[in-house]
Amino acid sequence: MDYIDDMRHIFGQILADFFSPLNLVGVALFLVGAIVSTLLAVRAMKLLSPEEERAFRERFSRTRLPLELPIYIFAGSICIGVLYPKLRWPAFFTALALALTFYVLNKRVLSRRYRELGINPAFQKAYDRSRWMFYFGLLALFILATLA
Repeated sequence: MDYIDDMRHIFGQILADFFSPLNLVGVALFLVGAIVSTLLAVRAMKLLSPEEERAFRERFSRTRLPLELPIYIFAGSICIGVLYPKLRWPAFFTALALALTFYVLNKRVLSRRYRELGINPAFQKAYDRSRWMFYFGLLALFILATLA
């Protein structure tokens, strides 16, 4: 019975940590960033000609999973911080370094693909802005969840 009581206590603490005010604000900021990012991306797509839009959709349909990689990195870091509180800050800085490296490499790859496809610069700027809104929302969630 002690084991079951210990597990109830651990999971109860994890749920209490998850529903802390800082985490809830972080989730709200993440959702706002994701929604604004989507709206900006839709508006950016209107800057493309039909040929550019078709080429863009064909070329970038395969990049969805790698673009979600920072979400998995941050989620893993938050889980490590909750399960092993002593590793919270090393996990935070490791995840932050990995995410920043990913963003820099991703920006280079996407810029090269834009040039290969001959996509207009106005779209590139608008689409990059939409991605940054998502990144800021994700970063806010990550920082607030780590501080909670």
